[in-house]
Amino acid sequence: MTSISDTNAHSSRGWKIFLESPEIFNFWQRITGAEKWKRRIIREYVKPFERARIFDLGCGTGTMLKHFDRNLNLGYVGCDINRDYIGHANKKFKGRGKFYCCGVDSLPDEESGFDFIIAIAIFHHLDDKTSLQLIDSVKCKLNLKGIFLIAEPVWTENQSGIEKYLMRNDRGKNIKTENEYILMVKEKFYSVESMIISDSHYIPWSVNVIICKNIS
Repeated sequence: MTSISDTNAHSSRGWKIFLESPEIFNFWQRITGAEKWKRRIIREYVKPFERARIFDLGCGTGTMLKHFDRNLNLGYVGCDINRDYIGHANKKFKGRGKFYCCGVDSLPDEESGFDFIIAIAIFHHLDDKTSLQLIDSVKCKLNLKGIFLIAEPVWTENQSGIEKYLMRNDRGKNIKTENEYILMVKEKFYSVESMIISDSHYIPWSVNVIICKNIS
């Protein structure tokens, strides 16, 4: 099988190459509202319980950890294929979680049985074949009662010209419609709940949140 780490629909041409830097990436996340959005995802959709095991797929620089309640004693694991992002995460959040520079298909076997797997803005960086492989890998890592949460930029009707421009110029080149995202996961999960969020960021940016479960 082709490695998930090697196949993508990701572009770092032109000015976007600067976002491969952890510091610039973090700054961009703050000014666009992406960091605020992570906090909202945890509060409204994840709602972790004490000692829950959480896998942050495509964790970037690990800033998701800032928004979890330390008193919950969560078992956090993050992975990303950007070595610089992971290096930054290990320095910033040492002792609060485990970080791996790899794709989910290369994650150690012992890292499984997760209560929550979170994938924020990951799938639009992948081609369709790789996305389906990733979903298969995620399903194997999730425990029976676990939740797989996806949050992706989405094409909708009546988007403004500014929003269309921003999405077309994103590093991820495979943004889909809500129905296309649902089709990716509905054959693998018993329960699929989807919603469109139009006020997630400071910039015009519609997000499709999909909550997947193995059981009802």
